[in-house]
Amino acid sequence: MLATLFHSIALLLALATPASANGNPIVLWLGPFDAGGIDGRALLEAVAVYTRDLNLETRTATGVAPPAAAARAAGRDPAAGAAIRAQGARLGFWCEPAADGQTTSLIIVDGDGRLELRVVEGAGPGPELYRAIALKLRALLAASIGPEAPPAPVEAPSLPPPPLGTPPVPPTPAPPPTAPPNAAATVSATIVAPPPPAADSGRFFAALGYRISAPLGSGSLQQGATGEAGLRLGRAAELALGLAVETHATDTATIGTVSVFDLPIDVAARFVHRGRHVSWGGGGFLAAHLLWATANGFEGSRQTVFDVGSSVGVAALARGALGSGLRAEARLYVELPVPPTYYWIGPKSQILEVGPRVGLGLALVFPSP
Repeated sequence: MLATLFHSIALLLALATPASANGNPIVLWLGPFDAGGIDGRALLEAVAVYTRDLNLETRTATGVAPPAAAARAAGRDPAAGAAIRAQGARLGFWCEPAADGQTTSLIIVDGDGRLELRVVEGAGPGPELYRAIALKLRALLAASIGPEAPPAPVEAPSLPPPPLGTPPVPPTPAPPPTAPPNAAATVSATIVAPPPPAADSGRFFAALGYRISAPLGSGSLQQGATGEAGLRLGRAAELALGLAVETHATDTATIGTVSVFDLPIDVAARFVHRGRHVSWGGGGFLAAHLLWATANGFEGSRQTVFDVGSSVGVAALARGALGSGLRAEARLYVELPVPPTYYWIGPKSQILEVGPRVGLGLALVFPSP
């Protein structure tokens, strides 16, 4: 407990050093040391927004290695301190998400290499977590910078003495003294409330799009509209329910034609790496197929049957940000019916196989997951 208190006092004293050469305090982002954790660019934007009234300049330091176990135990990292002094910075910081994904450690280091750890609540990287980290930093910096010094008084210019014989001018009464502003008013005038953060995209999302597929066996090209409703689970997982309405699959032989209308309903599970501008990932899906088939013989016979099939598949996708919570998605997939469905005319004339297919889909995803 005493060691933690001494570290906090030393860190506040270090933060009270003069600003950098350009008159703005500098804060260095030393991470991320874990490439799959915190989005450094998004975090720095949040720090800039919530500390703008303190005239801070945020920078990214490169080439700084994470402290070794011995440095952590001693509460001092000389290498990070040297990087901070070289930049003329007030402090440096980085973040380390916990293994359970429920908390994030904010590690602060001063120019002497002293380390201070603050725990920030919040599951998974995102706007809410970056806002909480930025507010932690702002509170520490505001406490160390303190109120600005008042401006120097301006002296009134001296006037020459009046000529002899001029009646004296009565002195002008001094204006009544004004009450000094109280501390609360000073703080309210100095600290500008930061703007509210952008609304989180939420855990639910939807997609509307178009896809086209080609059979790897008999049949024809199919194309149509697609829809999907999804749920984001944790940092990267997604679970989605999809539906497609497409053109008929048809094939023709010497004795007749077969046309099949396929209504697939699929459940997909995937992992997506979410970037600020581009996201990518992939996964698998299971689908149930409602099949309506119509056979027309060249002799005038006609028959309609209904069947239910199933399939499994894999898909890879990429998403690009369009703004206003909207993303464009491109998806490549391969689907394998289990088992394949065959349609015949007559006892031995196979006409069409509902078999493996490969397809490409384009969609708009909203709000951006």
